[in-house]
Amino acid sequence: MKSRVTRAVIGLWGLWALATLASAQSAPPTEGEVKAAFVYNFILLTPWEASVEKVDLCIVGNTRLRLDLERLSGRTFGANRVLSIRPAAADSLESCHAVFISDDQGPQLEPILTSLKGKKKLSVSDSSGFGRRGVMFNLMLKDDRVRFEANAVAATETGLPISSRLL
Repeated sequence: MKSRVTRAVIGLWGLWALATLASAQSAPPTEGEVKAAFVYNFILLTPWEASVEKVDLCIVGNTRLRLDLERLSGRTFGANRVLSIRPAAADSLESCHAVFISDDQGPQLEPILTSLKGKKKLSVSDSSGFGRRGVMFNLMLKDDRVRFEANAVAATETGLPISSRLL
């Protein structure tokens, strides 16, 4: 009798585990996961110079997307380029190829963007108004969907063209 009960409990636990796994796999992606995918695609579709083997995405500030962005680290794309994710201070962006600027950096945004001008560095944010203030790509939630705005002037100032595949 005891072995039947044990098998029944194990069987029920197995069914519960399968149901949980199935529901987890079919769950829609979170807003953070979708935004991180957008960031990855911005980087993927940017025409980097041939000498760039590792693209460093620097995260400036405290963003709720940090974990979702860090999951991208180590991914390869293009000509075997590797994506590296790391935190960075607003005044130490020289080695960064792409910069994600958190909304808590609003007061420092202009100096950050000034330091990126003419240096072929991609700038991304998900903060209201940052696109109009000079960030190349600004992510936003509109009608329960993640959208982005592209700032062509900012792209021209940094020397990185916006891929037509994004528009």
